Amino acid sequence: MTKAENQRRYPRVFLDKSLGDFKEMLGIQVRWPNGDVGGVLDISYIGAALNRPAGLDIPFSQNEQLPLEFLFGNHSVNINVFLVRKLDHILGVHFPDLSVQAHLEIENFLKDKIIGLNTHYIEPRFYSRTQDFSHWYHGPNDTNVFIWEGHEKILKATIELNHQVLFYGDGEFHTTKASPWTQDPTDDYAYYIRNIDEKELLSKELLSGQTVFFEKVVSVLTQIQENRDPIDRLLNILRNYD
Repeated sequence: MTKAENQRRYPRVFLDKSLGDFKEMLGIQVRWPNGDVGGVLDISYIGAALNRPAGLDIPFSQNEQLPLEFLFGNHSVNINVFLVRKLDHILGVHFPDLSVQAHLEIENFLKDKIIGLNTHYIEPRFYSRTQDFSHWYHGPNDTNVFIWEGHEKILKATIELNHQVLFYGDGEFHTTKASPWTQDPTDDYAYYIRNIDEKELLSKELLSGQTVFFEKVVSVLTQIQENRDPIDRLLNILRNYD
């Protein structure tokens, strides 16, 4: 994604390669008029790129609305779209008028992923000398990702989203809350590292059970665009945690 694309008025969230094994939890599907179900490759507030199911023939007409059902996990919303682009297996559609329900569904689906798009890697030259993390990513709404690495292996990580924290260290995940009065983002990690007794140890079952926060974490991480290798290694830990 280019810088210009990332700064567009209606950011586009890519869902094909970025989600990987998390697609079932965070992805979205479309039910076509003939009942076939296909994937969504990317989506914004004004349109989407859809994976056309094999054998489904859609006539190209820019003046005719096409009724589609967008499937968000265990609920769905109907949207009438205009076809704006047709490739071999991909159809680009525009959302001309969204109902209140459709707008809310898309907004809920996109909001954490857009935070990820706007979470940027901070160059090490800007780190304080007292900080010992290897990588720092900073985004809106007090979003911070700190990663400590050695030999391209993650030793510790702290993911802070709106003062809720997921901490990884010694092969375990804990959850806690950051101190909301801290002004400098790089000061915050020291608070919950020094206060281990205030963390809650998470098993695999508890981690997956923290559905809302876990989905928020993965939604943000999968959409970070800069310096991806440490983020991908962190996602692999989340994926394989037992």
